[in-house]
Amino acid sequence: MVRPPEKLGLFFILHPSFHVEQPYHLVGTPIPFMLYVQLTNLRKIPMMIAWYSVESKTTNGDWVTMPMLDTTFGTLCFISLDHRIVKPCEITTFQSVLNGKQINPYETVQGWAFLDFPTNGLGSDYRFHIRDTTDAEFTKRLDVHPTNRLTTIAQSPGIFVTTNLIDVSKLPFDFGDGKEVLLSY
Repeated sequence: MVRPPEKLGLFFILHPSFHVEQPYHLVGTPIPFMLYVQLTNLRKIPMMIAWYSVESKTTNGDWVTMPMLDTTFGTLCFISLDHRIVKPCEITTFQSVLNGKQINPYETVQGWAFLDFPTNGLGSDYRFHIRDTTDAEFTKRLDVHPTNRLTTIAQSPGIFVTTNLIDVSKLPFDFGDGKEVLLSY
């Protein structure tokens, strides 16, 4: 099965295949949404985040969680204009910043979160939801505006695109349905 490369977006994760029935190989997983998160502890006591999510409001009014894409075992890559060559990126993820960290009063932590489409469909309203280790919960509505993707990348904090090049013209991609497909060029 082949898929046009325009469906990739600008970033994907290059990681080992998670399909047990196939021999080890690399696969690419597209990243539909990236969110730069800055979180400040406005309380007078330290806190630790136990859980967080980004949610989308569906057309019927339900809030659904957008699945997080884990970059722990992969490399974030920026896709070139012809989609055959990619450049690995160095990036600070929000998850790595939170990992076991106590956030002191008035301290700010920040990093990138990578999201996939929610299974119940994508809405037009979004919110960020967190729970700390004392079970206190906080929700903040997100003000999301579509922008020029290349301008956004050029102005994005904490993303360093390396000069290394990787040829992905023969790399299978997993678009979240468990099937690996090749891109048609």
